[in-house]
Amino acid sequence: MYLGEPNKKSRVLFTIGLVGFLVLVFVLSFQNELKTFFEVLRDWEKLQDARVRNSFGIILYNFLGFFLIGLLYMWMVSSQAILPVQNAKEVWRTIWRLLLYIVRLHGPAVFVKDGKVISTREDVRSGPGVIVVDFNSAVVLEETVPPPGIGRALEDFFHRVQVLLGLADRPQSPRVFGPGIVFMRKRERIRGTVDLRRQFRVIRGVTAYTRDGIEVYANVNCLFTIGQPPDIVEVTYEGRERDADHLRVIRFERVNHDYLRVGSIEDELERNDRREIHHVSHGLGERDYKPYTPLPPVSNQPEFDRERVFAAVFAQARSEDRVLPWTELPARFAASVFREILSQVRFDELYQLQGRTPGVANYRTRLRNTVRNNGLLSYRMVFLKNGEPFQKRRVYHVSEIVVSEVFPLMNPKLLRDRGIKVISSNFGDINPVNEAIYHHRLESWRAPWQRDTAIRTASLEFEAMRILGRARAKAQVDLATHLKEIFESGDLPDEVIAVRLLRSLETSASDPKTRQLLPPHTLEILRLLQGKIGGERDREGSR
Repeated sequence: MYLGEPNKKSRVLFTIGLVGFLVLVFVLSFQNELKTFFEVLRDWEKLQDARVRNSFGIILYNFLGFFLIGLLYMWMVSSQAILPVQNAKEVWRTIWRLLLYIVRLHGPAVFVKDGKVISTREDVRSGPGVIVVDFNSAVVLEETVPPPGIGRALEDFFHRVQVLLGLADRPQSPRVFGPGIVFMRKRERIRGTVDLRRQFRVIRGVTAYTRDGIEVYANVNCLFTIGQPPDIVEVTYEGRERDADHLRVIRFERVNHDYLRVGSIEDELERNDRREIHHVSHGLGERDYKPYTPLPPVSNQPEFDRERVFAAVFAQARSEDRVLPWTELPARFAASVFREILSQVRFDELYQLQGRTPGVANYRTRLRNTVRNNGLLSYRMVFLKNGEPFQKRRVYHVSEIVVSEVFPLMNPKLLRDRGIKVISSNFGDINPVNEAIYHHRLESWRAPWQRDTAIRTASLEFEAMRILGRARAKAQVDLATHLKEIFESGDLPDEVIAVRLLRSLETSASDPKTRQLLPPHTLEILRLLQGKIGGERDREGSR
């Protein structure tokens, strides 16, 4: 029977046949005793006969024995094998559902796992049913209105009897249940189920228009849950002004066990939230603050909150003739915030690499803070004992800091009213819908780089020409000086002058800077001329 087995005709016929066979065997075995038993029911005076009392006792013993043995058997089965019961009340109600199942008057038996209903075709019938809800889920039940008539009065009477016997709960609609066993009433149905774990949704291709009217698109995602307590932000006043406009979110970095460093003081709260926090802070006295203690870590285990589950299930909107579940709201709200942010940004600012214009990372932070503040959020005030304002990057001893109690933000918001906590929200790469805009932007981005490259190249070429000119002038001066020394050295033979001249030219041509200005075979020609002049001189000397 666990979670409703399919209704098979062969099984029903077998059950009816087995019960009929056992009844027939009982009637044939105790037909005389049964006849005497019915006679006693018509005339109680026959009990004075010992034989009649014996027959009546046999039938009564069989009925009581069967009832007690059957009740004990059902108690043992119901407490161990059918449902994961935890107390005697659940065992008692399981026995009642088992009896209804035997006589075919039971309702649905379903399993809610990870926020989804697992059932069979037999579970569509109406009647007292049972639901097993796993650790990650919750379920909301609502009761339909019964039709008017005498049957309604009888049904109400039997329900009151079941309530007195502990077999049913008092009338209430809707009803919200967390993990465990849920016993449904006859006319109840599942209004909705919830997965208490973290939920992640992505809307692909969200289109938006920038401030200059260019259509772009990006993927927007959101991570949220209704199964975790709200995040706690620490709030203080920036500067010495104590008004709502100077409230900021402060974050500490632990230096060691006794010292904290102020990591950041950021303006992340919305105006309505700042006003609420300032109003609460204004009403706190010195006794309402206590020494600093670190915030408790966020548990990853899902927690069941009746009010949040109820608000989430009934937070349904209609879009294009279909009902949207609560899990669609955070991502759609993030998409609307994404469109609002881009409507205030020029297209060129999305690709700004440096300068005063905020980049895409700043817009992502703005989206994350806006969507987070729209969900469940708690806060606590943080001050210094001496009344001085906090300073960024300064280290404080924990004994210098006092904090208030944790208060939830109560301003009505779209996601906050539905018990949804937003963990994070983000968007992907932003691309224009029209590819021509992308290429135009690429050319516009490339043009300054090409201009700077051309200017730099021209400057380097000009500097190279100046260096080349100076080297050429220096080489000419050196060559002229060397030639002057050769011609002024006195009366020398022409061959010696010619050899010295060629050697001087060869020395000048060997300089790497000068070699770049000469033809490639200049050194070979000079050496060849040197060799010819030296050979002729040797031949003349030998003569």
